[in-house]
Amino acid sequence: MTSPEQPLRILHLSDTHLSAPGVLHHGAVDTLEATRRVLDACAALPSPDVVVVSGDVSDDGSPESYAAARDVVGGWARARGARVVLAAGNHDQRGPFRRVLGDGHLGGPADGGGEGSAGGGRAASGENGGAHAAAPGAPGAPAGGGAAPAEDDPVDATSWVGGRRLVTLDSSVPGAGYGRLDAAQLDRLRDELRAPAPGGTVLVVHHPPLPPVTRLHGVLRLRGLDELAAVLAGSDVRVILSGHYHHAMSGVFAGRPVVVAPGVANRTDTLVRPGAERAVRGSGAALVELGRDGSLHATFHVAPDPDEGREVFFYAADVVERIAAAAGPPGED
Repeated sequence: MTSPEQPLRILHLSDTHLSAPGVLHHGAVDTLEATRRVLDACAALPSPDVVVVSGDVSDDGSPESYAAARDVVGGWARARGARVVLAAGNHDQRGPFRRVLGDGHLGGPADGGGEGSAGGGRAASGENGGAHAAAPGAPGAPAGGGAAPAEDDPVDATSWVGGRRLVTLDSSVPGAGYGRLDAAQLDRLRDELRAPAPGGTVLVVHHPPLPPVTRLHGVLRLRGLDELAAVLAGSDVRVILSGHYHHAMSGVFAGRPVVVAPGVANRTDTLVRPGAERAVRGSGAALVELGRDGSLHATFHVAPDPDEGREVFFYAADVVERIAAAAGPPGED
């Protein structure tokens, strides 16, 4: 177990897009095999303290897809003594996610939160077989410490590793592809961040608070950035981990570093002609290390794929516009 005086090492995956057995992603990619391939490649890296999957764990919302994530990612992490944190993305279904993964914070004893927990810790566990600290009023905790969240509530949670606070926020909008954090989520996050964690906070949110590269991702981007920035102002958030774009990216939002992991399921062709959307075979991960001196280092790693670069899908501009109209915010171009 790490402490605030030791570095925290995070293996950051995203967009595994797992499905029920026998279903190929876009008819072309066995995403379970791709997930295993990424994890096998990452075995060469220094062992992480935490494995984060920053959303779109599932492609079809099936219980089998979430069980595969629990067993494959969880098994790999357990073999290395690491915790697992999974966030919900726009392809995830909250009900099946909760039934199989609980709130997504799997494995390991509760770190307790200590002085970083507002109002004292509450041990919580479910089908995930692990415990974590969730303070009343914190993301993932019932309002007022009462009843458990409803099945269709956002899948938000907090856990602790070595004095660091890990917060997942569900940026999905049911039935849509764009992202948004609602007022209640932002209020809970503000309350959570009032008490600083000994080693700072890691925020995991599927939709990145960074400008997108492609037209489609522009429509399906995170909304409400000003409101999120206001909550983060003066907080101890040290890094934001995201996915969604299916390509490696980094930047700064509200003074905080943002690391966008490469996709596991496929890689966005960022050089596609304007207005179109194209994805090719390609998988990867990021390794993020938070130093005890406040430093942050992130490296991106590509997993070998014999079909690297082979086209998975191509959407011409007119198809992109139809998808944008169906999955983007109503009434917005």
